Amino acid sequence: MLCETKIGDIMSKELLKANIDQMLKSVYLCFENNLITSCLILIYSAIDCMSALHRPVDQQKVQKQDFLDWSSKYIIPYLNFDCTPLDLYSARCGIIHTYTPDSALTRNNKAKTVYYACGPAKVKDLRKSIKLTHEDKNITAIQIEVLIEALKKGIQDFESDIRECGFENIVFERASNFFVKMSMKEIDEIKPIINKKIKD
Repeated sequence: MLCETKIGDIMSKELLKANIDQMLKSVYLCFENNLITSCLILIYSAIDCMSALHRPVDQQKVQKQDFLDWSSKYIIPYLNFDCTPLDLYSARCGIIHTYTPDSALTRNNKAKTVYYACGPAKVKDLRKSIKLTHEDKNITAIQIEVLIEALKKGIQDFESDIRECGFENIVFERASNFFVKMSMKEIDEIKPIINKKIKD
């Protein structure tokens, strides 16, 4: 059963970690099974999620700038490609909404179109192909394995930063809205806590 819970300490540090681990495991699972588009969607969705956790304290709704800020600090430093946070955001919009690399930002020449290489195919080879077939287009290329590793390291850096700057409680509070998988037995076990909270 999937549900969300806001019951005090139930959304603990361990539960937040479990959700993050599930994100990364899903990314690797898709990649290892050659579900590349789904893998990319999960990567950008994970960045969305981290951005939401990282947004300013008094900001209720996650915004485009939050994605740009988080990816600038935690993803871009691990990418050795010609890619900006805005390029990543554009790629995110394209693949999540239309299953394509195109977005309003690329159509208006405000961001580069992002193509991907993976496995035995390498970025340098993809770039050569791009030059031969898309001379006039503003395109960059990313190695998916590097993007996955950047996501993993970026999340690790983020977890370290929130501990050091005392932002953990805010993140835990926001993460309490995550879906939680619970068995009927677990639900029965927390019923007394729920009933007590309702009475209080």
